[in-house]
Amino acid sequence: MTLREYGQQSKEVAVGIFFVIPCLAIYEIGIVQLGSGVRNGADVLMRSCFALFGARGPLVFNFLVLAAFIVAAIVLLRRNRPVFALYPAILLESALYALLLAPTVLFFEDRLFPYLCAATGKSLGETGRLLSIVLSIGAGVYEELFFRLFLLGGLVFVLERYGEVRRWVAVTVALLVSAAVFSAFHHLGAFGEPFRLAAFVFRAISGMMLGVIFLTRGLAVVVYTHAFYDILILLQQHSRMTAS
Repeated sequence: MTLREYGQQSKEVAVGIFFVIPCLAIYEIGIVQLGSGVRNGADVLMRSCFALFGARGPLVFNFLVLAAFIVAAIVLLRRNRPVFALYPAILLESALYALLLAPTVLFFEDRLFPYLCAATGKSLGETGRLLSIVLSIGAGVYEELFFRLFLLGGLVFVLERYGEVRRWVAVTVALLVSAAVFSAFHHLGAFGEPFRLAAFVFRAISGMMLGVIFLTRGLAVVVYTHAFYDILILLQQHSRMTAS
């Protein structure tokens, strides 16, 4: 498989959905094993969309996830995609992006937004750290599915198809809107962070960077980049707290 073939195949939606499943499995098993009722906010938001099915809502949600995975697997088999070659390459590429993003984020946190670190500065036990890692993986899955695949991708499609605007206009508007919604989401609900303009702008910029990765490299890469990035930030903050 050439580098060009990898670049094209790894961007496919079927590849993205298929390779999201391991992250999803780790997240769901981790939540159950750790006995925590806490879930990623985007996970809760997506599940709430199935409330109209009543008590069957979770079953319908899980059925759709399983169906999406099966369809993606069938598509990959029909297209003869080298799954075992793609997966480690996607992991490596995503880890490299996360390693590039994390130092930049920490640089701005240290110099411009120290309260972002302070907000997570309380001591965590071993279970708390494991839960934070599990939730980071969940953020990689559900936040990318909701804010990048559905919102960003959906806006680009609607603006191009029905708004009849140029591609660059659709992408620019969709990036700005999805990044703003992504950032605002972190300030909502009982567990949301108190609103500060600097924090809002900071996360909006992060949302735009992830949006660019999604548009250029696809769902699989951005999911793993987000998960690795969150884990790196978490471990770095834990290291700082231990050192102090």
